Amino acid sequence: MKIQAKISLSLLIFTSFANSMKCQNLNIGITANLGLSKVTSNFLVSDDYKVKYTYSGNIGVFIEKEIGNKSSLGAEVLWVQIEGKETTDNKILTAFDGQDLKVVGIISDVAKLNSSYIAFPFYYRVQLNKIGIKIGIKTRLYLFANSSCK
Repeated sequence: MKIQAKISLSLLIFTSFANSMKCQNLNIGITANLGLSKVTSNFLVSDDYKVKYTYSGNIGVFIEKEIGNKSSLGAEVLWVQIEGKETTDNKILTAFDGQDLKVVGIISDVAKLNSSYIAFPFYYRVQLNKIGIKIGIKTRLYLFANSSCK
């Protein structure tokens, strides 16, 4: 079976499934969010380190059960990526030489952090005209993190 035929068949099955769910007052779909995050380290706060905003986001699927004309209950499964970045420009490094404090160098660096989670939000959603408001809880399961420093 050609790739285009497989994609078309998959879309047809998904559309049929979504229509079947809609008839039962269930909505299913894909959700994604992109935003800015700021993650800091455990270092003491100083003017030498600048914490930068970086892009973070999530992507996943949701299901909502309509329970009234303008309200529903929902659940999501999300893959969450949280990013952090700290920079230092021309920080003076010092060391003690006997009794005196001497400059031993200058450093500039960039530290990056990336954390990944699976999140499970459960919520009550209310529709106010064209704005939907969700109230609920979100539990997260930590998967892994990595960091780098230049």
